Amino acid sequence: MLRELHPQYHVKGPKRFAESIKFIRDKLGITPFTPGELMSISHRYQQDLINGISKGADSSLAMYDTRLPSVDREKLPVGKKVLVIEIGGTNIRAASVINSEQGLEIEKKEGEELFIKKGLKRKVYSDADDFLNEVFNFLDPVISKVHPDTLSVIWSFPGEPQISEDGISVDIKSTEELTKGFVIPGISMIPIGKKILGLLNNRYQLKENIPLAVMNDTRAAEGGIIGSGFNLAFGKYNSESGGFDKISDFIPYAYRQVDEMSANPGKQLAEKHISGDYLGLLLKVVASELEKSGLLTQKIMHDKSEFFSRLLKVALDKNIAYEYLNPYMVATLMYLARQAIVRSAQLAGTMIGTGIATFKNDYFPNWNENRKRDYKMDYILEGSIVEKVPGYLSLVNQYANEVSEQWRIKINVRSVENAGIFGAAAAALDIYRRNTDLTGMI
Repeated sequence: MLRELHPQYHVKGPKRFAESIKFIRDKLGITPFTPGELMSISHRYQQDLINGISKGADSSLAMYDTRLPSVDREKLPVGKKVLVIEIGGTNIRAASVINSEQGLEIEKKEGEELFIKKGLKRKVYSDADDFLNEVFNFLDPVISKVHPDTLSVIWSFPGEPQISEDGISVDIKSTEELTKGFVIPGISMIPIGKKILGLLNNRYQLKENIPLAVMNDTRAAEGGIIGSGFNLAFGKYNSESGGFDKISDFIPYAYRQVDEMSANPGKQLAEKHISGDYLGLLLKVVASELEKSGLLTQKIMHDKSEFFSRLLKVALDKNIAYEYLNPYMVATLMYLARQAIVRSAQLAGTMIGTGIATFKNDYFPNWNENRKRDYKMDYILEGSIVEKVPGYLSLVNQYANEVSEQWRIKINVRSVENAGIFGAAAAALDIYRRNTDLTGMI
């Protein structure tokens, strides 16, 4: 295949390719998890999930109860609008969602959807105002055009959900220790929803006492996120699964280097195996090690996870070219991408299958181990890795079901476009409905 892609492929290529593959596999340790390792990880993750709920026991998982009830979308008020703001690390979004007669949809104005997605340029801020005002500056083209009945915030950082004083709105008390390399001093001073609402009112004069729903991205999507970060939700629990650290026995050299180079060594170990931010860092580590070993004579000018997805598409699209890379290096990086992606999907799938099995009685209230037919359910995943990496979702499906089939549970792991946006809107409209029922307001 490489000869077809690159006619200039020369005789030294195969030998150097073989040496590089051996180096990546044996020295750097980038190989798939073994079945025994995955079984051990599953047992440890299940114990961490159980301990996380009890709070008093040792667990690397925060296991927050989202405090948001299940939503019956058939009961949501028709014609009402929600401003949804998602702060998912460097990726931020805003949308106006309206509940029409046909269901939830993104509002259109002058033929254009009121939806915007942007990327933040930095991760270190002087304080919470500095951070949130930059977010609003990027999202202003949508926020400035929306006149919402309720507000929903997707806050993709750790935090403890809280019921507001009126017993209606749900907010999150953030932690000072953020994930994804962010530094925002003072972000934990007041609940994040209250802070956002105050700044929005100053800038856009929203309705007074507007109902508020703040939740993690996994609760919004009612599943999991595998993008720049990684997290999973199971039922009402946000597990903060990126922080799962009971895999330290199975971390090979290259991933230990990624951990040491990160902003938070020793923490978020599962996330460092799975998420896009750290796959990019892994590419940088491997390139450095290959260069030191004399196997790489060209600089790799990419250190982002998007490069992995491009490499995996080479086999599917012969028109993709890398002008500055020689053929053997393309082949080497394709091998690296496949191994890293398989390892990521193995771990994510094993954790999903384990989580669903652990909370099987919540998903299936009448669960009976003697039932002859399989229990079936969907599990939603969102995020750039799921959406852009060829074959990733099917691998996650495979490894999730290898765990869950022991309990006769068949999982359909699938991706739904804007699942988080619509899930967050539904939660906010449900709070609006409950508010109306309690106060008699329309």
